[in-house]
Amino acid sequence: MSSTWSSMTSCLVFALVANHSYSAHRRRFDRGFRARQEEQTMTRQFVVRMLVVLTLSVLAGSPMSAQEPATIDRAALLHDTHDDLYRTPGGAVPLGANVTLRLRAATGNLDSATVRVFRTLDNTQNLVPMQVVASTPEGYDFWEATITLPDQPTVVYYRFLLTKGSETLFYEENTYRDGNYFEAAEGGPGAVYEQSQDLSFQISVYDPDFTTPEWMQNAVIYQIFPDRFRNGDRSNDPVDGSFVFYDELPLIFHETWNEPPVDGRREKAPSGADYFNSDFFGGDLAGIIEKLDYLAGLGVTAIYLNPIFEARSNHRYDTVDYLKIDPLLGDLETFRRLVQEADKRGIRLILDGVFNHMSSDSPFFDRYNRFLTTGACESTTSPWRRWFFFVPPREGQPSPCVNTLNGARYYTSWAGFDTIPKINSELGEVRRYFFLDQNSVALTWGAEGIGGWRLDVANEIDGGRNPAETYWEAFRNIVKRQNLDTIIIGEYWNDASEWLLGDEWDSVMNYRFRRAILGFARGTDYTDNDGLIWGLTPSEFIDAIRAVEEDYPRPAYLALMNLAGSHDTSRLLYVVDGDIRRQQLAALAQFTLPGAPTIYYGDEIALDAPSLPDPNGVVQDDPYNRAPYPWEDTEGDHYPPPNEAMLAFYQTLGTLRNRNSALRTGDLIPLAADDDQGILAYLRTDRDTGDIALVAFNVSDEPRDVVLNLDGLVPANTELRPVFAGATLTAAGDVELALPPLSGNIWEGNAGSDGYLSPEPPATVETTAQPGSVTISWQPVANAAGYTIYRSPVSTGGFERITEEPFVETSFTDHAVVNGYVYYYAVAAVNEDGIAGERSAAVAALPSAQIDAAYFVDAAGERIAAQPETIVVQFVSGVSVPVSAAIEIDDVTGQPGPAPGVRAQAALLPPGQSLNDAQWTAMSYSEDVGQADVYRASVVPPATGEYEIHARFSTDAGQNWTIVAPPQGSPLRVVVEATTDTTAPDAPASVEIIRASLSGVVLTWSPSEAEDVFSYRVYRVAEDGSTQQIGEVQAAAGERFVDPAVVAGDRYRYGVSAVDSSLNESEIRLSDAAVVEAQRVPVVFDVEVPTGTEGDVYIAGDFGTTDLPVWDPGGLVMIQVDETHWTITLDLPEGANIEYKYVRGDWLYVEKGPACEEIANRRLAVVYGDDDRVSTSDTVANWRDVCEA
Repeated sequence: MSSTWSSMTSCLVFALVANHSYSAHRRRFDRGFRARQEEQTMTRQFVVRMLVVLTLSVLAGSPMSAQEPATIDRAALLHDTHDDLYRTPGGAVPLGANVTLRLRAATGNLDSATVRVFRTLDNTQNLVPMQVVASTPEGYDFWEATITLPDQPTVVYYRFLLTKGSETLFYEENTYRDGNYFEAAEGGPGAVYEQSQDLSFQISVYDPDFTTPEWMQNAVIYQIFPDRFRNGDRSNDPVDGSFVFYDELPLIFHETWNEPPVDGRREKAPSGADYFNSDFFGGDLAGIIEKLDYLAGLGVTAIYLNPIFEARSNHRYDTVDYLKIDPLLGDLETFRRLVQEADKRGIRLILDGVFNHMSSDSPFFDRYNRFLTTGACESTTSPWRRWFFFVPPREGQPSPCVNTLNGARYYTSWAGFDTIPKINSELGEVRRYFFLDQNSVALTWGAEGIGGWRLDVANEIDGGRNPAETYWEAFRNIVKRQNLDTIIIGEYWNDASEWLLGDEWDSVMNYRFRRAILGFARGTDYTDNDGLIWGLTPSEFIDAIRAVEEDYPRPAYLALMNLAGSHDTSRLLYVVDGDIRRQQLAALAQFTLPGAPTIYYGDEIALDAPSLPDPNGVVQDDPYNRAPYPWEDTEGDHYPPPNEAMLAFYQTLGTLRNRNSALRTGDLIPLAADDDQGILAYLRTDRDTGDIALVAFNVSDEPRDVVLNLDGLVPANTELRPVFAGATLTAAGDVELALPPLSGNIWEGNAGSDGYLSPEPPATVETTAQPGSVTISWQPVANAAGYTIYRSPVSTGGFERITEEPFVETSFTDHAVVNGYVYYYAVAAVNEDGIAGERSAAVAALPSAQIDAAYFVDAAGERIAAQPETIVVQFVSGVSVPVSAAIEIDDVTGQPGPAPGVRAQAALLPPGQSLNDAQWTAMSYSEDVGQADVYRASVVPPATGEYEIHARFSTDAGQNWTIVAPPQGSPLRVVVEATTDTTAPDAPASVEIIRASLSGVVLTWSPSEAEDVFSYRVYRVAEDGSTQQIGEVQAAAGERFVDPAVVAGDRYRYGVSAVDSSLNESEIRLSDAAVVEAQRVPVVFDVEVPTGTEGDVYIAGDFGTTDLPVWDPGGLVMIQVDETHWTITLDLPEGANIEYKYVRGDWLYVEKGPACEEIANRRLAVVYGDDDRVSTSDTVANWRDVCEA
């Protein structure tokens, strides 16, 4: 059928003399500014004698688009959410806002860039194409797209899909380190992936009317575990052995206050059960009242109390009666006195709302038949039966409840602890009890004057954005209607964005913050039963803080509960290895960053209550972290007396935070993060009050001298006084700090109410561009002491100051520009203290050089001197026409290397067609020849026919072009003829869509029966039957194509044709149409378990679907392959980010790490792979029961 080509080279020499004139209309900029560039007609005339040698190379193989390997420059790709050059505006944004996203790539390196946008509210996605909006002299293009965000609260996730030729890459977050999730890298710069990992960047979209209580934004919180803080009323102390909890644990009362809690890992009750949570020290509400002055002296303005309602255990998370104070803590009268006395000192009370589960030994459930009421466990007709989830017991589980037709004599409990059955929060009657009725739990205690609620395991009651889950929306409406100043704090250990958008919680227990400050204070990794805390460098730490700031709306961000420890974690002092200096570093960060610092009782005195390893060496926090506060007037001496120096340190921090508004609600401005030196410095400023705080850390083992420049950030000559030892600083140019090893300090001051008042920006800014420079001018501004000029490659975001000192004139010339690139400028007026106001509107300028000559050259770079004859070539696979041309710019192109800002293009155009219709191909700099720069390109003819060869140059970013004149006035010509082979190959017999999912449409087709097929062309087929080619696949690569640029809900149809080496194309074979929708992805879980593992292996987790049990340790049994290997395949929702663990039917038999340590939940993104499924290969190192044996 077709000829076989290995290589063919044809040369043709042209000789000519030409006169050429070209007129171009120079446009005014139209981006909302005025530029001093007049509209003008540019006429160039020149006479050129040249010799042109055109080399036409015909390479064997498939067409160029299918043959050439794609080469996306991965190192050049960048998107950084912390930089407004890449995202404007940054952080969380209000409903309906427009956000501009940019991606950097090497100049001309991408064929396309697309943003995939996903919304959690309705689980929908769309694709937004990007366009190049700027290029830079450093060799980068900036691709841009603007997305309009939904008009309902939601979290939006986005990632970038990039193509060049047949290559497709994804740009997503870079949040894995050594295979483990590294949350400090959330946001910021991303990473390149060949397959999407579904690690999308995040934008939180919140209600603009969202507010949080001001008192919480200004709070210092103190957490009290009531039984362990202070015994103020001996009359309510329990009697040893007076009660047996859950039929197996006798009550223990500590007659000696300062002694350790009972260790259930080492002591067993007479029943044989581990002795946990049934020993009491006698702490009570009266004891808290006694110490309110102590707390006020710490600067405390809010107290968070662990549960105080009647319960069975010492932690009281197993509530018996939500409307009654536990008798061991006091009574309603004592509680009211606590509220009143706290209010006198400006302290509010935050109660613990445990609404997800309650005690099995309560009137509602009554497992042990101790109440006159008919509990849910006792009868199927109990009024509370529907409040709980009853199930048939599995092997080894008891059958304590009344029998039913399906044998549901057991029940679902929180985390497998059968003392606390889980409550069905979807029931209206449950909601009426907890918050809807006037005498509900929430409204009853709200009427008693509490400040708000901390909500236990709040995410397990209502998962956030699911429209079907409205628990916390309704709760918020009710309690805020009673008192708008009620604070709502959810307990969640990870990113709580789904609940902090204005319609659910106000705040969250900020465990992300805890992990960050402890990782920073330690500098090395730490692991205990709660998992891994990464050691962080100064730059990683500030990135982690910025990630939190970026995720949350500002009202929530300022109200975050910033804890360093709690009743659920190891003690602060223990985590920092008992190093007082490192605890002070953590506290310094805690009290000087946005959010409410939260002290876990006793941390302020460096309470030395270390966590202890269990018998297998795993460090456990509970019960050791719940030690009694070692008051000096109490019996016993197990815990050392208060560290007075640490107490004074905390008192200083609390007092400082209460008097300096910058530390509470001011802006956070990072100044320095030097990982090599161990230095971190940031500034907090409140422009309304003039309060300022400069905070600096040295986490190294060596003393450091630090130089910072505060010009433009702190009003000139403001004095900053050290809070701890050190010299007073004066904000004038550079300031020098001396920081001892492992230390930090604060310098505070006030610039007065006028210190940050600055003039309005100039109303009119104009630019005038000349070759090699841009002059910016503006009208003077009243009361301005000077001006600061900014520059950016784009119109919004990315502006950097280009004047070091305030500029006193009203005109400035920028010589640090490169011809051929667009620059945007803005000007801000500066007050007499050096503080700049808002920037003016951006104004563009485009410096450019004058082209002195442009001409065709031969392969050696010599000017063409003769008109060559028309060349005739055959249209075969791989044919290309090399085109070479030169440009001369006086005093520029004579220098080594390419002249800056030059753009060159070549095209093949049928005779008689306008240059405006040409499909231009970029030419690349090749070499210097004399005073000229030579550019070359290989242009692929689109089809057979006669073509004229054209080239053009621009030095002003393509606004105006100089056409290269042909020799002797006649265009260079190429004739591309069909080969003798004119027979098209057979089309594929069938084309099939095998999957149309969120990750793309997957096509397959049967191979053509022709023997000389080089490639297959893939087309999208529109409803009207028109086609658009979207790809070409080498025949040797197989019969499969993935179209990733699809949108859920849209209908797609495709066609495939076969192409032979003579570029004969078959008819297009069509597929059936398919609608893109989220699919169920087969996920294969393969796990290897230790030799000797007993019983069945289960997988438990949150799999992103209601079809499967959620964190049920006995819900999903795996299939045994051999002694140590188990498997299960689950069909999971595409796009889900799941968490899971392996377990043997009960949480007592959950997997552990190699050293029997607690391990984090395993994570997996459900995204199709090359084999149309997701596969895991996991290893269980240990089991909990084996570790504890």
